[in-house]
Amino acid sequence: LQLDLDGEPIVYGGVGDAWLEPDWEDAWMSPLSGYRDFFLSRVGSLAEAGVDGIYVDATFLPGFQLDEENLRWGSTDRNFAEAFTQETELDLPTEVDFDSEEFRAFLGFRHEVLADYLGEIQQEAEAMGLVTFWESSTNDTPEATLLGNDTAVTGRMGLGFSPEIEPEGDYLAAFRMAKAARELN
Repeated sequence: LQLDLDGEPIVYGGVGDAWLEPDWEDAWMSPLSGYRDFFLSRVGSLAEAGVDGIYVDATFLPGFQLDEENLRWGSTDRNFAEAFTQETELDLPTEVDFDSEEFRAFLGFRHEVLADYLGEIQQEAEAMGLVTFWESSTNDTPEATLLGNDTAVTGRMGLGFSPEIEPEGDYLAAFRMAKAARELN
């Protein structure tokens, strides 16, 4: 599981959310864990089953942002922490501090980890003849930094891009997201 800056597992018990039953829990796995290999093996299983493509739902690197007071920056799991320290020669940050070299390096590293993860999914799928798309809901929002999936970074990895458009009346934002998706694709 991904861990937040306090070392707590990033999970969400979605009482009242349509995608979760009351006794279910949504958990965010680290793309630097064994889950990565598991997911890539599922790509192979899907190809063998005869599908034409795969759609990767929103991929990001904290947990669920419930509100401004409950932002969960991740991940600090063991594999992520080791890779971050090896890459940057810095310790993981323990708090949000945009003036800190460690925190800014942490933000950049998260973007690169997700870009690499999505790129590997795309390469694996393409080798099996599958078309890949991924979804992001953070285009034109500050959540791109929070979630670690700024489309300008992750969108360069060769996957088709689909914005999650739920404009709720903000049609200008929906239009911008669709234009960005068109350009990335």
